[in-house]
This record gives sequence, structure tokens and C-alpha cells, in this order.
Amino acid sequence: MVQALMYVQPRHQYYDDGIWHHLSIKPESRTEVFMQRYRLLLLQTEQSVGLYYDGTGAFAGFMAALTDLLEGRDLCFYLHNTDPYYANISDLPLDWAGQLNYHRQDVSPDPQTPSIQPLNRQLAQRSLSLSGVIGQVSIAATDLQREQAPTFVIQMGTRHTHWHYTICNRSQRTYQQLSVHNGHGFVFDSPQAVSMPTGEAALRFSSGTRTIALQQSIRQPFSLVHLMAGADAHSAANGLNSQALIQGLPIPQTDQLRIEHRSGGQPYVYSPMYVYI
Repeated sequence: MVQALMYVQPRHQYYDDGIWHHLSIKPESRTEVFMQRYRLLLLQTEQSVGLYYDGTGAFAGFMAALTDLLEGRDLCFYLHNTDPYYANISDLPLDWAGQLNYHRQDVSPDPQTPSIQPLNRQLAQRSLSLSGVIGQVSIAATDLQREQAPTFVIQMGTRHTHWHYTICNRSQRTYQQLSVHNGHGFVFDSPQAVSMPTGEAALRFSSGTRTIALQQSIRQPFSLVHLMAGADAHSAANGLNSQALIQGLPIPQTDQLRIEHRSGGQPYVYSPMYVYI
């Protein structure tokens, strides 16, 4: 009978379902040899990866001897990524070129859910040169010797950026005042006049000093509205004295990340979006 040793669940805040997509988990070479010798199976589903025992001996005996069988080594698994823009959407340093190491060191599980074990993330210098590998997970035998197969959670936060909407009016209508906001009181700064690469006049709306989390989809979308005479952006955000031109402006794509190095400050990271009316 197949018995579960553990599960690994990769999570990413960018995705709507919380699952870290485009990521797979594969054993490193010594762990793979160990798995073949003792008939361990690695099965991946959409939400997690499970390690199972399919050996001929008793499962309890195998688990009791696991530390000796591994000779003090950890079970190690590579994190394979197929998204070329994963660093753009992830909470990582801008100049990130290292690797992600996940392990159980210095992490305490929630006593309410003892079978769920968050893994500690370490930003390390790159030592792996395998194509597509962005890091590794290390699990000690002692972490597996529990009454219930533990679920180890790999967590990645999402990046926050400044958002820029550049609005180009190609219509025959003239709008005296435009505003960008959502229905929850978030109003973009007043627009600045800019030029498109084609030379067309445009208005650029910025989130200003505020940053917004990058997400696969946004729960509180922004809208472009025309302010009526005497209205201001904050009253328009409450649905007063305004006409909605575009409800649900686009959100940043994963490749839409720009960095400006401004004098005397931190790098300014923004997501540019272009809208035509």
C-alpha cells in the first residue's frame, strides 16, 4: 500500500488561487538515487507535490530507519521554473541573480495546524547552474517522522510597484478633466502632460508615492472618468458628478516592469500601461 511521507505546497501571492504556477519540484541526483533504491514516488498535482513510499517492507520500519538510511543527509529537491518573468512579480531584490533555498531551520509551525510546516526562505548566492532551476528545498528525516504526513509550504510574496496610466485621446471628443480611481477611495495623482513615442499628446496618471501589489487579476479595478464642471477627483471616486469612460482599466502584465535610478534615493520601480480613447 502506498503511504505518504510528505507534501510540498508552493504558494505565490500574485496568483488568484494562491498556487505558484510554472513551478515544478524535482529531486536532485543523490535524492533521486535514494528514491529509486527505496521505491519512493514523487507525484505532482496542480496544488502540491507528494512523496510516497511504495516499498515492499513495512512503512513504519522504513520511517524509523530513515535517518540511518539517509546517512545524515537531507532529502533535496530542485525548484524548476518556466516563467521568464517570475522575478518581476516576486518579492525579490531588483538585481536578484541568486537562488532560493527553503528549509525548516528556525521555523515554528502554527499549533492550530501542526501538520502544515512553513519553510524558511534564504536568499543565497547561486551555486546551482542547472537550466531553469531557481532554488532548492531541503527536508531532514526528522521533519518527516510524525504521526501525519506533513505539508511543507513554500511561500513567495508579490512585488509592489508604482502604477502609471498613460492616456492618449484619439477620439473626436475633448475632455477638460480626467481622473483615474477605484470605488474604494484610491485616487491617482493629477495627470501630467507627456508625449507618446509617436509624438501624440497624452496624459500620465501616477499612483504617486503609493505602490500597488501586482496581481493576476485585481479585485478593485481602476476606472477612467470624465469630471463634470465643478467636480473633483475625490467626489468622482464616490460616483458624483462624473462620467465613466473606461470601467476596469488594464493591469500590469508580468513583463511590464521599469526601473528608474533617481539621484539621492532608492530605485523607482513602476509598471507602465497605455490606454487609448
